[in-house]
Amino acid sequence: KDGNQLISYDNIETFKTKVDYATKKCLGGTMIWAIDMIPLGTQSSGSSSGGGGESGGSVQSLLTEEQSVLAYCGTSWDDASSTCSRPCPSGLSDDCDKGETCFAGTPCGAGGVIPVGETCRICPDSTSHGIRSWIDVEVEVDGASTSTTCGELDYGVLRTVTKDSETCDKVRLDLSEKCCYMYPQDQCLLCRKGREYLNIRSDVNVTSLDGTEAPCSLVNQMIAPEEDDSELCVTTRDNLFDSCCYRACNLCEGKGLRWWVEFEEQEEEEEDGDGRGLQEVTEVDTNDVEEVEEESEEDPIETKTCSSIDASLYADFIVAGSDQCLETKAMYQSDCCYTFPTNACSLCGEQTLLWATEVEYEGKTVSCGVADNILNTEEESSPACTT
Repeated sequence: KDGNQLISYDNIETFKTKVDYATKKCLGGTMIWAIDMIPLGTQSSGSSSGGGGESGGSVQSLLTEEQSVLAYCGTSWDDASSTCSRPCPSGLSDDCDKGETCFAGTPCGAGGVIPVGETCRICPDSTSHGIRSWIDVEVEVDGASTSTTCGELDYGVLRTVTKDSETCDKVRLDLSEKCCYMYPQDQCLLCRKGREYLNIRSDVNVTSLDGTEAPCSLVNQMIAPEEDDSELCVTTRDNLFDSCCYRACNLCEGKGLRWWVEFEEQEEEEEDGDGRGLQEVTEVDTNDVEEVEEESEEDPIETKTCSSIDASLYADFIVAGSDQCLETKAMYQSDCCYTFPTNACSLCGEQTLLWATEVEYEGKTVSCGVADNILNTEEESSPACTT
């Protein structure tokens, strides 16, 4: 624009390059920053739910086949790497349940003593093929017959089977056609109409394609192999759009989020008609009072951040424009949201930011990374930046 501005963006190829770099440097993971800034009607990295959503793994993978084996969901890194119960081969949290995040590079896909990348996979290439994870199958591994699903087979049962083994060849021959599909050119998404993308209610059950009751997120997976203009996609979306799809409340819609700002939760004191706090008068033993006081002193003060408040709006399926959405915005927007500066302040400029290094800033001990984030809300020429 005007010959002096450059607008860059990521696609699957560039994001893959960044993930490869993070893996090579043994970094803890990757992230998509400020996904709430993406305008309504656009699609981010193949995701239909705006980050951390419930599309159920129906997007093209951002990871290589080897990397996708190691991507698992969890409420934290420790949870993901210890439970190894829900894979997210796309590299996106869309594959995960509500409140979970997709973590890359976990030890879950190591397959025991089998090297990473050598474990058997049903589908030929996870970057071009999706898996019908919900389909029930019967498979024989190590002489034992197992009833499972395509998803559990691919990311669970086969983790101890090498990709060049006879067992793997037989499983692929028998089940690849049933379990795998090639990503369509224009993938069917339940909560997309034209260029508008809404969020999916994973807490709502509807009648699925096979006539059984299933969550909306599972129905979204079931129609993922279809082209967007196919009869099955159009019919399913027309029937279930109103039940399954909604526009989520966003705390700072169109603005930046001060994710680091904290609030202390205080219990509201019950008041009488004159506005005075009520006090219940009872006879109690003084020892009991001391015990209660000791217990209350031990109870930690519950804190929440702008980030957790914003996340809870999504996790609780709060609809944009609802009373709860408007009340939350009225209470927290002034403290949590800011207008993006024209030229944002940067703590280190072109020099390397030592993110984890702790410093004193505005009377608090914070990391340089947090201090940089705080300064990013200010104009480069502002006193807060220059001082």
